[in-house]
Amino acid sequence: IITAHGGVISQRRDDATHIVILNDPNKRYVNPDQDYLRTIEIKGNRARVHWWYFPDSYDQWLSQSEIEGQPEPPMEPQGAWRVTERFITDLKKYNEWMNELDYSEDDVEEEEDDKSTNKAKKNKKKRKSSSSKKSTAMRETKARA
Repeated sequence: IITAHGGVISQRRDDATHIVILNDPNKRYVNPDQDYLRTIEIKGNRARVHWWYFPDSYDQWLSQSEIEGQPEPPMEPQGAWRVTERFITDLKKYNEWMNELDYSEDDVEEEEDDKSTNKAKKNKKKRKSSSSKKSTAMRETKARA
């Protein structure tokens, strides 16, 4: 999968740009069924957003009234990107290089008995609930195209 998309497998960590963290059965994705987005930029009353776990080609311009949050500066890793195994499976699924921020190992948590203590990490934002059906329909249409 990696080499088919122009990547190179390295045997030395120092040469790697990405380190893939294999799935651990004692960990799980934080709220895997939730739709999250990240605001990339704002122009007037429109906001460009990136949907987590979708390639950058799925980014959309939405009305600012449909989302919460301001754009944040781009983040670069200290060293190689540390991404979860899902980065590779989604790369194959969408046939596009994925956005590393979506697959940070911070988005995986230890299983806990009290699930109410689990919190989404980093800057994930849910879309306002009044428009979530609209966003799902847009993404499903785009996925079929």
